[in-house]
Amino acid sequence: MLEYFQGVWQLGLSLGMILYSQPSPVPDCRITEAEALTKATLLQAAITGRDRLSQQRYAEIVALHSQRLSQCRRQTQPAVLGTWLRLYPCDLQPGALDQTLDNIVNFGYNRIYLNTFYDGRVLLPQVDNPTIWPSVLGKEYKDRDLLAEVIQKARQRGIKVHAWLYTMNFGPNYRGKANHSAIARNGYGETNLSDPAVLPEVKRASHIFIDPYSEDARKDLQVLIKAVAKRQPDGIAFDYIRYAHRTVPQITQVQDLMIYGTPSFSRLLQRAKTDQARQLLYAFLAKGKVDAKLKAQPRWWSFPPHRQIEILSNQPLNRQMWQLAVAHAQQGVIDFLNQALFAVPTSIPTSAVFFPRANQTSSNGVDPRLQPWPQFRRTQEWTPMLYAACGQNDCILAELDLVVKQLPKNLELCPVIAGYWGQSLGGRPALEQQMQAIYRAYPNLQCTSHFAYSWLDPQLDQARRNCSIAKTSQRKFSPSS
Repeated sequence: MLEYFQGVWQLGLSLGMILYSQPSPVPDCRITEAEALTKATLLQAAITGRDRLSQQRYAEIVALHSQRLSQCRRQTQPAVLGTWLRLYPCDLQPGALDQTLDNIVNFGYNRIYLNTFYDGRVLLPQVDNPTIWPSVLGKEYKDRDLLAEVIQKARQRGIKVHAWLYTMNFGPNYRGKANHSAIARNGYGETNLSDPAVLPEVKRASHIFIDPYSEDARKDLQVLIKAVAKRQPDGIAFDYIRYAHRTVPQITQVQDLMIYGTPSFSRLLQRAKTDQARQLLYAFLAKGKVDAKLKAQPRWWSFPPHRQIEILSNQPLNRQMWQLAVAHAQQGVIDFLNQALFAVPTSIPTSAVFFPRANQTSSNGVDPRLQPWPQFRRTQEWTPMLYAACGQNDCILAELDLVVKQLPKNLELCPVIAGYWGQSLGGRPALEQQMQAIYRAYPNLQCTSHFAYSWLDPQLDQARRNCSIAKTSQRKFSPSS
């Protein structure tokens, strides 16, 4: 029964090689190497269920580290330091979840973005899963509520848990269960899976992007949000609030917009104010352009409320309809997020996760993701993903600058940076170097997070992902409960 945990324990200790190999150039709240080793050793002894003294001493050191983490983060910038975590059925092994959370505390993190809805699966127990999606855990552990367990154990350690949800990306399971019209389609009838220009990793992961104007999709997500909110997470983070990314940097043809599903297409035609305008718009959507010489009037189209683009009588008709189609696509994203937020109790803070450059436009085209993040104003926090990779910090700071300039006064800011402690890889400086640059530029920033926990030790993540769970691991012993 202990073989798997012992492997995770040993790999967890290997994180210390990363954690303590170099002094950090930025203030941190890390646990000392000796204390981390003592805590892990006590946990290993405690999970047998027979060593009462080790259980007591382990509980005491967990409580002590929780207090010290809380005190240190109040005195150290940033006050909130998060990491992004995905759990697996392997984490049901006795002590495995405790070791993972202890590792997170050892690094000084006090927030977790926990992947709760991803790839068409939910982190809910099968016996209490009202959603259309299957549970991450499967039938063997149908009564285990891993989301609730993480929230409880994390709070004991001074960590807050934000449920991290894929928002317009419903995963492969949705394709066979949903109304056919709920899936987003372009003008060639393609979903993001059949679009030859979609990014290869999107096809491999079998993401399914939905039509944000679909009432079925909106209701399905709201059911999930309410089920997650029942577990009382410390926040809910909405990710994938956008359309699929493509290999081309910009879309220039209306047929490439994912607005041809029945809900979106019908709503777009309703934005034409006259029958003649509707016929012209229909022809434009079908052919990509019209040859009509009519001089459009200023109120020819009904634009979405936040996109009151000035329409001049001498502006080309095709240009007007292109602007209308883009604004319509973006408004669907905004409306879909706002509808999702209605399902979140007011006691639970929300955040919007986005790419700062995913809303870029030019005179000829738009970014395929069409992510209108400046209008994500009903969340309490913005979580921009600063993933630019240029070998230095300049491009990361440039992305952060884009966001800061448009941040509403009533919203918090918690950027995400990607990389590794102590080493520069993939065109990104080490995490501590990125943080040093960010806090030189923005000394008052109170929150940052690191993508991702799995990057701290890929071997550890592989072990957690691929273990074989024995039936004996059903034991309910919980060292830190």
